[in-house]
Order: sequence, then C-alpha cells, then structure tokens
Amino acid sequence: MNRDLLLLAGLGLVGVMVVLAFLDDLGRLARSPIRRIRAVVTPYLTRTVLVPVGVSILLAILYPGILLKVYFLVAGCLVGWYLFRKNRQMEGEVTLRQISQMVLAFREVYQLQPSVFSSLSEVSKKLAEPLKGLVDALVKTYYLTSSAKRAFEELRSRTDNVYLLQFVYILEMSETAHPEAVVTALDGFADRLRQHVELRRVVDTSLAPITGQVNFLQILS
Repeated sequence: MNRDLLLLAGLGLVGVMVVLAFLDDLGRLARSPIRRIRAVVTPYLTRTVLVPVGVSILLAILYPGILLKVYFLVAGCLVGWYLFRKNRQMEGEVTLRQISQMVLAFREVYQLQPSVFSSLSEVSKKLAEPLKGLVDALVKTYYLTSSAKRAFEELRSRTDNVYLLQFVYILEMSETAHPEAVVTALDGFADRLRQHVELRRVVDTSLAPITGQVNFLQILS
C-alpha cells in the first residue's frame, strides 16, 4: 500500500514538473489539450530527463523513512525538471556535431558536382532544424538574387556561429579557387571540427559530475 502511494506521489511530482516547465504554454494548451501536450512534451522527455526521476522514485520505494522518501522524490523531480527545461533551451541551437556532419556531407556532394549552391541544396534535404533553415535561406537567397555575395551575407545576418562563418568563408573561396583547393580546405576544416567535437566530448564527460552537483545546488537554492 505504501509503495503504491509513493508511486502515485512520484508520478504526481512528474506531472507537476511538466506543468511548471510549460507554464508559459498553458494558454496554447487549452485547446485540444491531450494532442497538444503530447506533441509539445514528447520530444523533450529524453532518457536524460526520465532516468533521474525514475531512479528517485525507485529509491523512495526502497529506502525506509518518510523524510528520506520525500527527499528522493523532490530531488529527482527537480533534477528532471532542470534537464527538461535545458532540453527546451537547446532546441534552437546548432550543435558542433551537426555542423561537422554537414561539412562532411557537403564535401562528398561537392566533389562529385563542384557547384556550391547545388551541393548545398542537396545536403539540406538531410539536415535537421535549425541548421536546415539556415542553409535553405542561403540557397533560396542565391536563386532569388543570382548573387552569391548576397546569399552569404544573408547567412551571416542570421547567425553568429563561428564555425558556420568559417564554412561560409570556404564557400566564398570557391568563387575564385579551383575545386580541388576547396575540397582540400574542406578536409582541413572537417579535421578541425572533428578535433573540437572530441575535445568537447572529453571536457563534458570530465565536468559532468561537477556540473550536476552545481546545478542541483542552484535548483535547491
């Protein structure tokens, strides 16, 4: 009986977490609530979010003492809520890994057909947002204005991502350089991106325990 009550309490806390995380969206959720909640919530309920909540519920069930049970439930819910909100904030960010994959894909297509905008148009089909939107804007501007310069300026006006700006510089070089020189530049850029991705992965892994403790203390404060 006690375990059932704790399980219900844990599920209730998860529900509170979701409501708090989407407090700003409640007005929009008023219509067709089930369908809208499912569409909005599901993409952010990743394993990273669910595991802390699930573990906290399990620990609350296993450990004796009401205070300890409440502590596990509240702590798990707060950590899950923080990670939930973090997932939403990261939605509009272009990741380094996405850029690296795009550069490699562009290099493969460009090597077969050395046309910058035709290659970008082909690569864009396999990209995810928000990177896809940036590349599409670049391509559409070129076909509307017939000006590579204006197309590159359009992308610069939409992002300040240093890696994307480096990629644009290489694309601009293609206007005057031989295709082989562009491919060589892309190879060097892809290698640098790969090193940066690996370095970031190592740093994130090393700092994960510290970051988790700091974030938890910030939540409690």
